[in-house]
Amino acid sequence: MTLKKRFPLITYCLWHTSVLKEFSHHIHAVDFILIEVDKETVSSIFYFIKESNKNIFKKPSKEIIEDIVLTTKDTIIIKPLISEAPLSILGDISVPSLEKILVDLFADKEIFYFLQGNELLNIFKNAMEKYTVNTDKLLRYAKRRNKNKEIREILNQINGKFNE
Repeated sequence: MTLKKRFPLITYCLWHTSVLKEFSHHIHAVDFILIEVDKETVSSIFYFIKESNKNIFKKPSKEIIEDIVLTTKDTIIIKPLISEAPLSILGDISVPSLEKILVDLFADKEIFYFLQGNELLNIFKNAMEKYTVNTDKLLRYAKRRNKNKEIREILNQINGKFNE
């Protein structure tokens, strides 16, 4: 039974970290699935998926990611979905927009600790060169995550002066 059939009224976002490889400078062997759901349903979804997949973690710490997620295949991480996150529909699946992914890479340092520093700048730069990134959408979501100032600083580093 699929997540959407079992929980038809939830808002969710599903994506696989392999999508980051086209933007990364270094090839990372870390691939996992992220499922973000309304915070009220995180535990219900976690236990539903745990029935069929033992490699699922709810809001894991950096230590769990280092010790288990990085060494396990087919891992799923479930965490709360930030309200008003920019999402897209791909087929019948809700996926994050590129703007959401970029902000989350910065904001979720526990989960994406292996993509910080220069690698994060490379990802931002490559994503912005390859695709049209809506900076208004990016900054609006960054504001929702309380990371507006920091994301503006990243944009300044990449694009020179960013005066919006």
